[in-house]
Amino acid sequence: MQAEVDEFKHKILNIGGVPLKKQRQKVDDLTKSIDSQTKALTKLRVDVKAAKKALEKSVATQVKMEHDQVANTAKLEKLRLEYKQIEDSAAVVCDKHEAAKALLEEHSSVLDDKRKAFDTLKKTVDGLASAEVDLLSQLDECEKLVAENDQKVKYWTAKLTELLTKYERDEEDFELLLDAAQSDDDKERARGLPTIDASELASCNKEQLKYEISILEQQRDELKAHVNMGSIAEYKKKEKEHMLRMQDLEQATEARDGQRRAYEELRRLRLDEFMAGFRVITLKLKEMYQMITLGGDAELELVDSLDPFSEGIVFSVRPGGEKTLASLALVFALHHYKPTPLYVMDEIDAALDFKNVSIVANYIKQRTKNAQFIIISLRNNMFELADRLVGIYKTNNTTKSVTINPKHYAQPAAAPHTPRTPHKTPSSSHV
Repeated sequence: MQAEVDEFKHKILNIGGVPLKKQRQKVDDLTKSIDSQTKALTKLRVDVKAAKKALEKSVATQVKMEHDQVANTAKLEKLRLEYKQIEDSAAVVCDKHEAAKALLEEHSSVLDDKRKAFDTLKKTVDGLASAEVDLLSQLDECEKLVAENDQKVKYWTAKLTELLTKYERDEEDFELLLDAAQSDDDKERARGLPTIDASELASCNKEQLKYEISILEQQRDELKAHVNMGSIAEYKKKEKEHMLRMQDLEQATEARDGQRRAYEELRRLRLDEFMAGFRVITLKLKEMYQMITLGGDAELELVDSLDPFSEGIVFSVRPGGEKTLASLALVFALHHYKPTPLYVMDEIDAALDFKNVSIVANYIKQRTKNAQFIIISLRNNMFELADRLVGIYKTNNTTKSVTINPKHYAQPAAAPHTPRTPHKTPSSSHV
């Protein structure tokens, strides 16, 4: 079938012969020429339209440039006026700068004086602290001395009781002997010397009398041996020693009582001041934690309320798990009670969500005007509130830093454009 089709096509082409082929060739050439001319004409039309658009754009650009030239001329005049005003202001600023420089030098001298006074006060405080340590050491020594004196008092009291008992027994024996001796003397004095007549004297045996005299002398010597005549002197000596010991005891007791009163007063003052600060910190901690967590609760409790210094403090929060917020609440509560001039915080907001970071940042910004905070942070809602922003970066293996004031780069909402005037650098900054 295909062969028949090809044969018919060949016959059709061969019907006209060579003239038909030439005419057909001319028609093909003319068709190609027409197509080429049509394409060229279309391209020329496109170029004409583009040229018209370029011309219109050039005319509009020329008009705009003429308007801009007029506006720039007016702006140049305005800038010249502003430049003149700035030159006039610069003179005033220079004068103020010189005055500020002189004032700074004056304040520097005052600061040096204050610094010297501070050093003097610091030395005084250090001396008082050292004296406090010495007094506490002396207090411990006095307590030890009081304890030793208590032991000595007990010992000498027992010794004195023993001596008094012995003295009473000796005194009773001595009184008995004295009474007996006085009784014998009275009897002898009552009897007087016996009167012996000559017959009785002649009947006395001289040897017998000598023997009786020797017996009486022997009894007298035995009586002297049994009676200690030096016990009275010994008693007076011991009594005098006892009185001296009692005076020493009274002095030691008075010293002990004085030191004990001073010690108890110091303990009372320490407890009162601690409890006053503890109550303030506890209330502020509760308030701070409720503000940061939007309704949480925090408590500081004494383990031993009778002796707060023995067992420590329990810090409990609800809800739990917010260690960063709990720590920050405690830091802010301590700052409220006794402010510290400088704080350094390293990425305290790393584990916080956007809401808590904003709460902490705004609190530091608004409520801590009496301290400077240096905060290392990667959260924009934290560092955008800084008074000064220090950026740290590294190029060519070298660490560099740049300091900016975020207020100068803030975008004011719907504010008219006004030329920025020179600003004064604040005297202090917080980060």
